[in-house]
Amino acid sequence: MPVEAQNTKILVVDDDLIIRKLVSGFLSQKGYDTATCNNAGDALTHLENQAVNLVVLDHLMDPGMNGLEMLKHLRTQGSHVAVVMLTGAEEHEVIVEAMQAGAQDFILKTGGNEFLLKLEQGVERALRVCLLEQKMREAHEALQQQAEFLQTVIDAVPTPIYYKDREGRYIGCNTAMADFIETPKSDIIGKKATELYESVLAERVSRLDDTLYAQGGHSLEELSFTRSDGTHHLLLHKARFQEPGGAMGLVGAVVDITDRKLYENELRLAQTVFETTSEAIVVTDAHNRIQAVNPSFTHVTGYTEDEVIGRDPGFLSSGRQDKAFYHKMWLQLSQNGHWHGEIWNRRKNGDLYAEWLSISAVHNENNETTQYVAVFSDITKRIKAEELIRHQANYDALTNLPNRNLFLDRLSRSMVRAKRHKTQVALMFLDLDRFKSVNDTLGHNVGDALLQEAAVRISTCVRETDTVSRLGGDEFTVIIPDLHHVNDIEKIANKILYQLSQPFSLAGHEIFVSGSVGVTVFPDDGQDLEVLLRNADTAMYRAKEAGRNDFRFFTQEMNAEAHEQMVLEREIRKAIKKEEFVVYYQPVVDVKQGRIVSCEALVRWQHPFKGLVAPNYFIAIAEETGLIDGIGHLVLKQVCQQIQKWQNDPVMKDIRVAVNLSPHQLRNNNLVHDIEKMLQYYGISAGALAFEITETQVMQDPEGTAVLLDDIQALGIKIYLDDFGTGYSSLNYLKRFSFDVLKIDRSFIMDVEVDSGDAALVEAIIVMAHKLGIKVVAEGVETENQRQFVAQQECDLIQGFYYSRPIDAEEMSSFCHLNFAKN
Repeated sequence: MPVEAQNTKILVVDDDLIIRKLVSGFLSQKGYDTATCNNAGDALTHLENQAVNLVVLDHLMDPGMNGLEMLKHLRTQGSHVAVVMLTGAEEHEVIVEAMQAGAQDFILKTGGNEFLLKLEQGVERALRVCLLEQKMREAHEALQQQAEFLQTVIDAVPTPIYYKDREGRYIGCNTAMADFIETPKSDIIGKKATELYESVLAERVSRLDDTLYAQGGHSLEELSFTRSDGTHHLLLHKARFQEPGGAMGLVGAVVDITDRKLYENELRLAQTVFETTSEAIVVTDAHNRIQAVNPSFTHVTGYTEDEVIGRDPGFLSSGRQDKAFYHKMWLQLSQNGHWHGEIWNRRKNGDLYAEWLSISAVHNENNETTQYVAVFSDITKRIKAEELIRHQANYDALTNLPNRNLFLDRLSRSMVRAKRHKTQVALMFLDLDRFKSVNDTLGHNVGDALLQEAAVRISTCVRETDTVSRLGGDEFTVIIPDLHHVNDIEKIANKILYQLSQPFSLAGHEIFVSGSVGVTVFPDDGQDLEVLLRNADTAMYRAKEAGRNDFRFFTQEMNAEAHEQMVLEREIRKAIKKEEFVVYYQPVVDVKQGRIVSCEALVRWQHPFKGLVAPNYFIAIAEETGLIDGIGHLVLKQVCQQIQKWQNDPVMKDIRVAVNLSPHQLRNNNLVHDIEKMLQYYGISAGALAFEITETQVMQDPEGTAVLLDDIQALGIKIYLDDFGTGYSSLNYLKRFSFDVLKIDRSFIMDVEVDSGDAALVEAIIVMAHKLGIKVVAEGVETENQRQFVAQQECDLIQGFYYSRPIDAEEMSSFCHLNFAKN
């Protein structure tokens, strides 16, 4: 039971029966003697007849007088009973008005135990306040008995003091009062505030006086006063109602609190900043002993204020900074009065952290250092994030080797250093042979593991001053700076090739790969960064063309070839714009009927100077540069135009034209849309078209290709698998993809007469395809024996020089008409 509950009577006033019962019942359980009323009138009557220590009063009540009005009435009548106000809505103005009217507490009605808990606390606080006020009143009465003695003392006090009668006239004041308002005593006595002060201040003073006369007691108010020199002062006006010898009057004192208010505001602001700022703050004395720390200090370091007071902050040191660092810091601090910088310290749990620290010296009026204030923030996360960003920007995520950005930077620096010291820099470009096969057959996880192991092996073959980088995919580079002998390059290249040729044991697989290395030397082969990169790349491709697992030094002959390729690329671009590429057609004959049923569209370049150029002259560079997309678009466009023309020809209208799709075209997300749009534009049937793709193309993205081919076939276009047998997983892909036609590569057909192995393979392919419901085309048939062989194996279709070379559209039409006439 609370101490206040003993012999304490509480009146609960609320027009809400539930609240009234809830509050009275709860307080009764706490040991209070409670009574209830449902309106203000009954409550006032109850208070007149019975002694009550505390009233729990509802702010809003119906009908009649509400709670706030009842409280003001009680205080007007001089009642000092403690009052706790209740309200159902949190309104700031109501709370302020109630507290000003004399309520000891104000409680918001909420649900459940929270409201009762606040109620219990509010009641206890109000009773304690009431008890305190009672003691203060008793003390005040004792002071009044000594009024005459105190008056004498007050006359000697430097604080301005005055006396007023019931009419508000000054009947006395001390010298300090006269001096402050800059008016002689004789001019003050008998005057009212309205005769001494400017209107706003006079009205305020008069109103305070009236309130004191009406209510008695005392007041403590802050006033604003402007002296004749224009200075603005804040005053704490203390006034008390007194009635000595039956004559009513006021006794007041005025304290100039301008400086104190300014100091308090500054101090309060400083304390708020000190306690709430996110930066840690440490205050030390002149001997660098900690005097105070803020909560953020504890949050950052883990040490509480009690654990660090009186200690030198050096106990936080991480050991990363040496004595020279701290000596320089203190020297700058003593000379300039401040220091800032990055520093590493240690938390209580032993973890290291980085902080940005600013230290300022505090001086007294004699310019002597009395304290130091250190402000720091934990920047560990920021530094780690910056380090991570720098690492991600400069290092390959898979192998942790320098990436292209860092590689280019180091190569540039090595070139500058070599030029300064008259040395050489070797640049190696390295490409893993057969890596794509590993990636496609064993999966990307094994491929990634292979790249990681290859990176380790390459790194072990070079010096610490050399740089091994991964540019992407299976492409690596090695920078060998400060080179004096070219023979050193050969040693490193051979060492790398040997390491890469050793078997890799990954995920239960023993994998064999090799490397092709191209080497260029600065400044012998070039003095420009881009030139060196191009030279090394060119040399690497020459090593790959030479049979792989080898290295090649760049030569000027390679440069000439690279120049030719560049010129060729430029010419191809122009040829695409001028539409110099034309389509030739090679007939495909049905074996049983001997009738032409389709043809393959083959691109040729009608070069303005070289005449008709075969595709082996430009296809490779077109694929490499991506220009094959433009050529492929021209071919498809010309084929659709030709099919449109042939639609009116009774012989040609049933001839299906097969168009080769390049890997670049298969990666075009808009390919199906573009095909459908072209069919609609030229008004041709999808059945008149077929697309040929190679097994190698399928392997590059099996899942994506499967979706794409399904979408193309959904248009009604046939899909041919070209160059069958030259890939890696022929049987697997025949099962997974719905090919309409399979074309046996010409490399198997050309030797069927003399090579029993090729003959057996061709026979097996035809049987297998037929079992899967796929028609077969034998490509490259040039002799009668070859024709008879594939015919005997029941091959469906034949394509090759035996019937016709690729011919233009007009010749193709004539050839088909002649064939039709014979059959």
